[in-house]
Amino acid sequence: MPEENLTICYIHGYRSFDTRNNVKWNKDGKVLYHTAGVAISLDPELNKQKYFTRHNEDIVCLTVDNTGSIAATGQIAEFGHEVLPVIYVWNTCTMQALALLKGFHRKAVRHVSWCNRIVGVFTKWSLFVVHRR
Repeated sequence: MPEENLTICYIHGYRSFDTRNNVKWNKDGKVLYHTAGVAISLDPELNKQKYFTRHNEDIVCLTVDNTGSIAATGQIAEFGHEVLPVIYVWNTCTMQALALLKGFHRKAVRHVSWCNRIVGVFTKWSLFVVHRR
């Protein structure tokens, strides 16, 4: 087996046939969207992309918090396997994973949304998730 490392140069495409409300802006003015198992941050002025590639199946939902700093993406279950779908929470500027939520969704995570409540002087964040059984 040859030892080759492949890198993504540019992704052309956008998943729209079964997803809705999945193009967002981050706090730096970058466009966030997804196709296949990759979340993409596009700098529209420079036409440069950065990638979040931790998913192992197609991403079907995306949300960004109201600061534009944190995103969450949900995926479908692995085809033909018993592996359940996951949700990743990640930084929209560095594209680094912050949290992995797994083990309690079945076929797909179809919608994720941020909900914030003011509790005293602290803001409590929670993630609202809709999944399909």
